Amino acid sequence: MQWIWSMLVRILLICPAGFRKHAAARLADYILHRYAVIEVKGAEILHRYKGKNLLFISNHLSNSDAIVLDHVLKSFNPVFLAGIKLKRESGSRLMLSTFNTIPIDPEKADRHALFEAVEASRRGNSVLIFPEGTRSRTASMIHAKKGIILLAKMVRVPVIPVAVEGTEHLLPINDEDMNREFFRKANVKVTIGEPLEVPPERQNESKRQWEERVLDYYMRGIAGLLSPQYRGVYS
Repeated sequence: MQWIWSMLVRILLICPAGFRKHAAARLADYILHRYAVIEVKGAEILHRYKGKNLLFISNHLSNSDAIVLDHVLKSFNPVFLAGIKLKRESGSRLMLSTFNTIPIDPEKADRHALFEAVEASRRGNSVLIFPEGTRSRTASMIHAKKGIILLAKMVRVPVIPVAVEGTEHLLPINDEDMNREFFRKANVKVTIGEPLEVPPERQNESKRQWEERVLDYYMRGIAGLLSPQYRGVYS
């Protein structure tokens, strides 16, 4: 089965872009139907914001997170901020072609990517970012990066926390070779939270202190939706 998947990926990557996007989307639908049992909690919150563009922030466990969340949030036409290294691997490059993405370098303040996200938001897309900047190797939350603070300031739309559980089993991480990551049957839970209001600055609080407090607030907003074993440094 693994060699069939590898061969299919290589074939699709050399196909015309339009056909590749359509075929990859159908493949993603098949994968979710075949391997994932998805439970969504907080769907009433999404219904409340139907027709509006939002900023979704989520924990990150697996390269399958975007496939699952694109499926759950399809009606919001989400654009994903995706790490630039995903473009280097054939399997992840194919999956990226199934949905709208903006490549971002999580190791620096990638203002170009952030400005692209702002433009997407202005066009009516919702934006989704994984503030941790990389997949957790412990299946629990790791320290986030500050890019989310600047992005939230720039897009000026409601910030909705999203918690994902189970995707670490759906597509387990292979640090030696990302192309050797294969789907397995798994139960996946996606929990949508209420919008997070940015806390105001305190008297005599420095900009750095305020940013660290806001970042912690955002991440604990996600952590509060997760089962305890997934909360990690934000327990």
